[in-house]
Amino acid sequence: MREFLPQLPTFAERLEYLFKSRRRPNGEEWGVRETERAIKASGAKIDHTTISDLRSGASSNPTLRNLVALAQFFGVSRGWLAGDDPHEQWWDATSVPLSFEETADLESRAASIRIYAPLSVPGLLQIEEYARAVCQWICTPGEVEDSVQAILARQEILDRQLPPHLWLVLDEGALLRAPAGVDAQVGQIDALICATKLPRITVQVVPFSRTGRLPERGSFSLLRFPQDEPDVAVVRQANMMDELVTSPRETGRYHEAHTQLAVNALDPTTSREVLIRLRHQVAVDTWQ
Repeated sequence: MREFLPQLPTFAERLEYLFKSRRRPNGEEWGVRETERAIKASGAKIDHTTISDLRSGASSNPTLRNLVALAQFFGVSRGWLAGDDPHEQWWDATSVPLSFEETADLESRAASIRIYAPLSVPGLLQIEEYARAVCQWICTPGEVEDSVQAILARQEILDRQLPPHLWLVLDEGALLRAPAGVDAQVGQIDALICATKLPRITVQVVPFSRTGRLPERGSFSLLRFPQDEPDVAVVRQANMMDELVTSPRETGRYHEAHTQLAVNALDPTTSREVLIRLRHQVAVDTWQ
């Protein structure tokens, strides 16, 4: 049964309600320093001063990371805590890693998404078997299935009437890795070939011969939003803890990096031919 949560007008009042209603196992209220330690123990980042300011109303505009951390800790939907939607969204599940939540929220609002993926196919284009193999490698056993479903649910934005424009630059090496076995590798390449036929998806492959100088931080996503949203944001993926970057100077560097990577990559038509060739090569090797 869904818990009733009162609709309170300010963030401070909603947070105070949680401190009063969500008690420690011994029945006592959580202190801000204890809350800080518990949240940090889960892998998220927040400090007690921020929690105190948000609780008192001295600060009324939490960052996305702090909003997610507090919602997860108290076991409520981010929509309710933010004062927007009182009902849970699929990315509010407490068992889904933080990086999925942040990335999902950003992707759901983006008008365009540019991705550089040197190691693996990005989540927005993963098939289920491939996603499960990746999650088994980077998640705890109890998080795997929820994380897989979160990845697949993220892909729903590509089925919208007006989906974001997705521009993927993918290293050839990522295509040759088979975390879920050869059958899933073939299926994943098939999915990428199908994606190249969609009008708002661009896939470019960087062959080994053209890798050149790579970005220092590896995989990243560059997102542009409609006019009523922040202009750009970057999610740099590292150890399942994505880092959100909004500085125009920094996002400009990632824009330049993606542009240069796209210049070094094969054009979309040739990239599709490479995918078809690799798919045939993998399938033939399976039977030999």
